[in-house]
Amino acid sequence: ILRQAPPDKDECDLADGGDSRHGNLLVEATARGLSLHQMIGILPDKAREIYQIPDHYETWTAMSIGYKAAPAKLPDALKERDLAPRQRKLLREFVFTGQWGNPSPLALKG
Repeated sequence: ILRQAPPDKDECDLADGGDSRHGNLLVEATARGLSLHQMIGILPDKAREIYQIPDHYETWTAMSIGYKAAPAKLPDALKERDLAPRQRKLLREFVFTGQWGNPSPLALKG
């Protein structure tokens, strides 16, 4: 699925409307037992070529939607990555206030 926006639309309107649509799609996919992964690092020109996206649309992001594979069916390298514990950054490492590098009090709670 490609997110497309006619260039004559206000950028703010697109961001506001797009976020809620993606949120709704995520909720619906999850309710149906599907996984959704949004990707920003796409090649817009390649997507335009492959999917024949009209010139008057812009491609900003893509999503994959599908069922998760059982780990036993994955190649060893992917199995190891998928089963490894997730390492997430602490909020204080990227949620700042006032100036860059100054952790927000919200990030210091809990």
